[in-house]
Formats: sequence, C-alpha cells, structure tokens
Amino acid sequence: MKKVFILSFIFCWAKLCFAQQNLVPNSGFENYVQCQGDNNTGFAHLYISNWFEVNGTPDYFNINCPIDTLNPNLPVTHIWGFQNPNSGNAFVGMVTYQLSTLQPSQGWIREYISCRLIEPLKIDYQYLFKMHVNLANNSTVGSCNLQPAFVHDSIPYDGSYDWLNLVPKLSCNNVVLDTVGWTEISGSFIADGTERYLVLGNFFSNFNTDTAFLNFDTPAFPAFTYSRASYYFIDDVSLVEDTSYHVGIKDLFENLDSFKLFPNPTSDVVNLEYKLEEGEIGKLEISNSLGQRLSLEEGIKGNGRKTLSLVNYSEGIYLVCFSVNGKIVEHWKLSVQK
Repeated sequence: MKKVFILSFIFCWAKLCFAQQNLVPNSGFENYVQCQGDNNTGFAHLYISNWFEVNGTPDYFNINCPIDTLNPNLPVTHIWGFQNPNSGNAFVGMVTYQLSTLQPSQGWIREYISCRLIEPLKIDYQYLFKMHVNLANNSTVGSCNLQPAFVHDSIPYDGSYDWLNLVPKLSCNNVVLDTVGWTEISGSFIADGTERYLVLGNFFSNFNTDTAFLNFDTPAFPAFTYSRASYYFIDDVSLVEDTSYHVGIKDLFENLDSFKLFPNPTSDVVNLEYKLEEGEIGKLEISNSLGQRLSLEEGIKGNGRKTLSLVNYSEGIYLVCFSVNGKIVEHWKLSVQK
C-alpha cells in the first residue's frame, strides 16, 4: 500500500508540474545570441534566443552586456532611463505609445516583440498569462494597453513602426506609472486553438489608448520632436494552463442550442442565430489567421439572427467569436470559399 501511495503521489506531482509548464520560451530573456550596443546613443539591439522583432527596434538589456562600457557596474542604462531586472540578469524594452512627427500620416509609433510558444494552445482550455513591466524614467507619458496577443502564423519584420491591429487577450485596467519597481500584469483567457505565436505590445490606436502625461517639459529626447512617448521595460513573461478550468462537453452542447453559425463553408454571407437572456449583451468578432480583427458588432441583445456580408473577404479560414458580457461563449472556424 505504501508503494502504491508513493507511486500515485509521484504520478500526480508529475502531471501537475507538466500542466504548469511555462509555454513562453526564454521567458526571462536570460539567453542571448550576442551583445551589441551603441555607446553614443544608448540603444541596444534585440539579439535574444527565441524572440524576434515584429515592428520598430525593441531593445535588449543584460547586466552581462553593459551598454555603457565606461561604467559597466551601473544599473542597466539607456537613453530612456535605467533599471535593474525584476529577476535574473536581463529584460527587454519597447515604445508602446508615441506621438510622432516622423510619420504624420499616422501620428503614432509602436514596437512589438514575438516568440513561438513551446506548444500551441488547446481549444477551450483556459490559460493564465503574466508579465512584469516598469515605466522607463524618461518617459513623458504613461500608457495603457501593453498586452499579449496571439496569432497562428509568424508576423514578418518589415522595419516599420506601424500599429498592429491585433485583438489582445486581456484588457487594460490601469495605466502603469511606477518608474522604480516592477508591476505585474496578469489575467486569464480561453484559447480558441489557433494560437501558436505570442506578440507583446500596444494593439490600440492613440485615440483608444488611455494615457497619463508625466514630465511633459523634460522629454527623453530634447533635440527631437517626437518625445511624447511611453517606453516600458518587460521581464518574466509566463503562460501556463489553468488546470482548474476547462469548457466541458455539457457546456458545449448547451451552447449549440443558443448560438448557430451557418452556412459553413460559405462564400458571400454567413448567418448567426443567437438566444440571449435578459441582461446579457453579446459581441461578435471576426478575425483572420493573423488575429487581426476584421469585423466587430457590439450591443447584441435578445433573440434573433444576423446576416453578415463576406463579399470583401478573400478565400481562407477565419475565426468567429461570440462573447456574452465580456466572456467568450462560442467560437467557430469559418471557411470562406470563392
């Protein structure tokens, strides 16, 4: 009996540890390919294992790779400020909000980093995301919406500072203004099964980004004209499966009676039938394989049917999500065939 108990304990412990595996590789940014910096400007370059740039020029900081070789014992310094890692020796940094005269047609600058997850996320499983952030000392603005988004395919780097219109998995509740300590950003979400790559950044326009202006008269770049900006350091990113939650077969069959999407496959139109209780408010989103939102309808109430035009959609697979009071209750992979 004692041997059986020990074996059972080991099996359960191993199963728990496996379930709690962090799916973000090099989550603390400790492993790097090479050090490279520019002592004249203080800029570093992103040369870290498993991670890659998507837009802009996000930066890598490591105590073992001092940017200021004349003062290697100082905290990690940068034109945006200085900071010590939340843990270990390394972290990254990026611009999440910036009013720009370099690209006046847009009026914003964004930077993003991405990595391929250790394994794809499983459909209808809940996951817990967490990272630590710190607002760089010389930022003139604190901004919201530094969030995780997930896509099926890798996004190629194009050298621009363009805004990525992806749909993040979490929502921003507060603007992080702490320039001394690290602040945890965390939350949970239900996977749709298409997620293979994690992308970090601000996926909202300036108009839809909450901000708090700081040190407005002392910009980080006094000689530049695009100094109204937020720059955040990031460390210790994690994504683990929440073993306490899983959408069961019973829940799925209950949803079948309340929400129907047809025809599927389709070419030009698709219909959604829904049944909502009093006090329930629905939201319908259609995204492409990159996670970019193509259609959004909010404020759906009661019982009814919506017919959506797909005339401008190219042939391919699309993700349709229906949320009730902020929680995803049903999703479909929609096949558009021309």
